[in-house]
Amino acid sequence: MIIKKILNNNVIITLAEKTLGCKLNESIYIVLTDHIHMAVRRIRDGIIIRNMVLQETHKFYEKEFLVGQLALEIMNERFKVNMPEDEIG
Repeated sequence: MIIKKILNNNVIITLAEKTLGCKLNESIYIVLTDHIHMAVRRIRDGIIIRNMVLQETHKFYEKEFLVGQLALEIMNERFKVNMPEDEIG
């Protein structure tokens, strides 16, 4: 499963760099792999988080939020989970 997460990272990171128009720090590969792993585990374990600043994130970071929405779709499809929008922020 870790290989699947790394492949997802490459897709998401490429998408983010194109959308945001900048190169992301190399540490994103480790950070994002860890984040995806824990998010998928939480969802599969039935642990739902609520993001209390989701609306502010959407309002002030529109491009980044868009990347998060697309990443959420990728993860839901690839891992056969249904992550809530709260995972975006």
